[in-house]
Amino acid sequence: MSNFQSELIYINSLLQKTQQNKDLSLFLFEKLFQELSEQTPELENALNAHKLEAAFRIAHKINGAVSFCGFIELQNMSKCLEESLLAEDLAQAQEDFLRLNQAILHFQSLQDKIFEYFEENKL
Repeated sequence: MSNFQSELIYINSLLQKTQQNKDLSLFLFEKLFQELSEQTPELENALNAHKLEAAFRIAHKINGAVSFCGFIELQNMSKCLEESLLAEDLAQAQEDFLRLNQAILHFQSLQDKIFEYFEENKL
C-alpha cells in the first residue's frame, strides 16, 4: 500500500468520525500527532524500566486516542499491548510495543501529507 493510500485511510476514517467536519478532523490530527510524539517515548522508557503500571497507563491513553479517531489497526495493536501489560508479560509487551511503535512511526511519517490534504481541501 502506498503512503497516499495509507494517508487516505486515516483521513477518511477521521472525517467519517467527525461527520465530515474538516476543521475538527484537522484539530484531532494535530492533537494526536502531538500526543503520540510525547507518549511513545514515555511508553518505551516505562517498558525499559519494567514499570508495567506506568506503561499500561500510557498504552491505555494511546488506545483511547486512536480508538476515538477510528484508527482500527492502531487500536488493535495498542489493545494487545494493554493485555500483555495486564498479564504482566514483559517479553510479550515489548514485542507488542515494537509492532505498535512501527505502526505509529508509519502514521507519523504521513503527517505532512495529511496536513497538506487539509490545506488543499479547505472549504
